[in-house]
Amino acid sequence: MLRKDLFIRVERKLESYDFKYEENKDDFMNNVKNNAIDTIKLFKDNIEIFKYEKIQSVSNYPKVDMKDTVAPCGFQVKCFVVKNNYSEDIHAIINAVDCEGQAIDQNAYQVDDGERKGRWLIHGNYNKNQKKDYAFAYSMGCIMFFQTAKLYDFNALLKLHGIKQDDIINAELIEK
Repeated sequence: MLRKDLFIRVERKLESYDFKYEENKDDFMNNVKNNAIDTIKLFKDNIEIFKYEKIQSVSNYPKVDMKDTVAPCGFQVKCFVVKNNYSEDIHAIINAVDCEGQAIDQNAYQVDDGERKGRWLIHGNYNKNQKKDYAFAYSMGCIMFFQTAKLYDFNALLKLHGIKQDDIINAELIEK
């Protein structure tokens, strides 16, 4: 069900694109400059009811193309989708485009060079092996909460407002 009373906005700082300390180096410790400096907001009837300012919205994972980043655009969020390997509840980014203009479809997938790529999601930063959040957020195109506990807060608020699995919320990503 499309929920017209709720709206999500992701605000990306332009500095987020500048994530490498050394331009010619592509590894985990190098790709954390300006890490998780973006903001996510949830609105109910045009009133802000949630704000978190440590989101990673630019693809900074080593050996992954930065152009797989969700472009500034309107899109939709399909809530509480199948978790697969995630421990936390996650959400799918659907009906969006990436920075090279390729569509992210209604199933959160993209076909690139004839090959279906992984899902574009909103998720946390939890490391199951260490049983804690990673020290940095590494995105392959997803929008990530730096502190998974804040994703739990976001999810609890969605549930409080009656959001169920596969409900859809309109969203936008803007740059500042």
